[in-house]
Amino acid sequence: MSSRERLIRVDIMVGLAMVMVVLGHQSFSFSPSWYTHGLHEWIYRFHMEVFVFLSAFLIRYSYKGVSSLKEYVAYEGRKLKKFMVPFVVVGMVVAAVQAWDEELGGVDFWHRMWEQARQLFMYPMQSDASFLWYIYVLFGFYLVSPLVFKLPRWAKMALCLLSIGLPLVRCGYMFAGALFCRYAFFYFLGVLCAEGLDELRGVKTWVLGLLSLPFVVWSVRYMAACLHPELGSTFIEDGPEGFDILTGCMALPCCYLLARLIEKCSWLAAVMARISQDCFWIYLLQMFVAWSCAYAFDAMGLVTVCPFWVFFIVSSALSILFPIGIKRMSVLLPISKNKKKSH
Repeated sequence: MSSRERLIRVDIMVGLAMVMVVLGHQSFSFSPSWYTHGLHEWIYRFHMEVFVFLSAFLIRYSYKGVSSLKEYVAYEGRKLKKFMVPFVVVGMVVAAVQAWDEELGGVDFWHRMWEQARQLFMYPMQSDASFLWYIYVLFGFYLVSPLVFKLPRWAKMALCLLSIGLPLVRCGYMFAGALFCRYAFFYFLGVLCAEGLDELRGVKTWVLGLLSLPFVVWSVRYMAACLHPELGSTFIEDGPEGFDILTGCMALPCCYLLARLIEKCSWLAAVMARISQDCFWIYLLQMFVAWSCAYAFDAMGLVTVCPFWVFFIVSSALSILFPIGIKRMSVLLPISKNKKKSH
């Protein structure tokens, strides 16, 4: 793990996963059936599994090592500042906006804010800012990573295999326990793949093509079944809630194959890399943009005039471009320049 060069294919895969996150969040009351019961449901069968895998891969790949309790505390302190501070700030802003929309004031407002703060920390999926749950889970993965990385490879492989059954455990949502169980397999798989990076690089493109075929066939059949229920179910039934390990695994080689193909198109690779580099900002702010677009379309009466695909394209594009613009503006601020000089 001494090599620390930027991995363009992983950047592209992260960019693709982030685009899927944005596309999956364009679900509103005026969304048509082809989106709600087709594209949206298809995306939610694999996109977060891929995102967790890539996050774990990068956590392992960029890890510099922790050899003492002091270093561990410092490591977690940096991650706390980077992830949990924005998590709390954005979460409370969402709660405040929701309270304002409900015209709450005085004691009721502060009671609502306290309840939302409690929900945010204890039950992030039940808070007004439920879309932030992944940052909460990601920080949890950072908490255990220095301990996991010290384990021998056989132990990591054993934990990876054992974690396949965790989504079936009836774990509650307190402290996002059910979410940790749901995605633990892809965390361990990402760690193992990062440690076997050289082997992954050697996989032939035609092999990836063959491995991608099940996902392509399933996707076509799934979309057809969602849009035309009379066709019957897909060859992969909807399993227990939260148990999408098979579809997530099928999507991984397909994403890697797409990354290899996109890498050959310089401008598209650059776009995906840009999205990847700013994905944290996109994740934090994209729902504000999507909500604003939905409100604007509804207020201007465009919902009944424009086809949904127009809203879908505009909202999705702005949900990506606006956070990137905010990130670039923040870099130009004097406070950012002073921080760079101090370092």
